[in-house]
Amino acid sequence: MQVLLSKTELIALDIQGLEADFDVIINASASSLAGAGVPVDPRVLRPGALAYDMMYGPAAAGFMSWATEHGAQPRDGLGMLVEQAAEAFELWRGVRPPSGQVLQEMREKLQVPGA
Repeated sequence: MQVLLSKTELIALDIQGLEADFDVIINASASSLAGAGVPVDPRVLRPGALAYDMMYGPAAAGFMSWATEHGAQPRDGLGMLVEQAAEAFELWRGVRPPSGQVLQEMREKLQVPGA
């Protein structure tokens, strides 16, 4: 039997302490809600990094544009919202809704491009 081990390092730093390039950046700040600029320097993004904003819809637009402009792959939080709701619905009702379909319908209704 072969066992593959991988090492994952999770780093949480103060915004001013970010100096390296990262594979994943998660915006969990209130900057998107306030329509404020992105609170970190774009140097933190490794080319092709995942830049994830927990917000979705118009609130995430600024962060998503920033990520694209700096070579990252932007994603918004709508998928997470839908998947969490699907999990809860399955726990309560014993039926898992078609989350892919729900996500597509939500994006259409909110006029949010796929991310």
